[in-house]
Amino acid sequence: MRQITIAIHTFPYALRLKHTLEEAGIEVALQNVNLEHPIVSPGVRVRIHEHDLAKALRIIEVPGSLIMDDDAMFNPVAQVLVPTDLSENSVKACRMALSIAAAHDTGVYLFHSFITPSLLSPPPLSDELDFDRTEQLAADELTDRNEEAAMHRFGERINNEIAQGKMPSALIEMKVTEGIPEEAIAMTAKEIGPLLIVMGTRAAEKKEREVIGSVTAEVLDTVRYPVLSLPENSELETPDDVKRIVYFATPDQQDIVAIDTMSRLMPLNKDTEVTIVNMPSRRFPTADTSALESLLTYCTDHYPRLDFSLVELPADDFAESLRKLVERHPADLFCIPNRRRGILSRIFNPTLAHRMLFKADMPILSIPV
Repeated sequence: MRQITIAIHTFPYALRLKHTLEEAGIEVALQNVNLEHPIVSPGVRVRIHEHDLAKALRIIEVPGSLIMDDDAMFNPVAQVLVPTDLSENSVKACRMALSIAAAHDTGVYLFHSFITPSLLSPPPLSDELDFDRTEQLAADELTDRNEEAAMHRFGERINNEIAQGKMPSALIEMKVTEGIPEEAIAMTAKEIGPLLIVMGTRAAEKKEREVIGSVTAEVLDTVRYPVLSLPENSELETPDDVKRIVYFATPDQQDIVAIDTMSRLMPLNKDTEVTIVNMPSRRFPTADTSALESLLTYCTDHYPRLDFSLVELPADDFAESLRKLVERHPADLFCIPNRRRGILSRIFNPTLAHRMLFKADMPILSIPV
């Protein structure tokens, strides 16, 4: 079986990577090691079997995966995080989250954040420091109680639907907190390290009117976990409803990581169609046909349960060509690799995931790479 080089490091780092990969069951060989003085060997190649590439990249791409820290926190059971505004669309998001959680034998973490009146009130203009805040505090306490009660009712509704067999059964944990929603979601995700974040979104015509302040858009930009967004008019409720996926490829090795993540996260039916579409960019305006065909071959060989195909769309008319493609062959889900961007890049050159969120009435699985 053919071996490939996955990394080139100094000997200590290569050895650390070797141990990490071997703990995950991947056979590793080191090459170019100076046997007389191994500790100072430069340019040590870390080689693995080709069929282990996706698994190895998944380990390497995790931030801090090679940092040896005995105090590092480890979450043995990653939950599916569902930020909710307690709306009907949040019920749909819960149904999808419970289906995915049940398939992974884990639970769902229902999370709701709210802003108290005191955060919305302008600061006092008086020079006096002893102004009366009794009414303000009372309003905040009332808001706290109301939001807790609303979350309790929402949780009871979800549990009743589970008891009636309308939703899959999985352990549910709930949390209510005060704070700006997108910031609170980011903090909660950092605390629990979710397997996936599932969020309900508004319909496209509403999102275009509310581009500034979209919670889901902010989460896509700031949280480095997979995010599944479900528009309110989408009929997608469980992974069983996914018959056809459009995957947007760059293409590069990050696509292997993203497609592997997609196949692990979503319990897809056998023969689910996955159409790989080239993603044009300013740097690469034309499709790299050779790289796309190599990616197609890799996916066909490594994920035989799924039915992969390739479509190349023209960069100068990408949006219209994509619209026509989806009209001819309706898709159930867009899957988009979401690269880390600086704040200026996010403002002046938003990612495809960000743009699609506002333009397409389509469920989108955004995978950080």
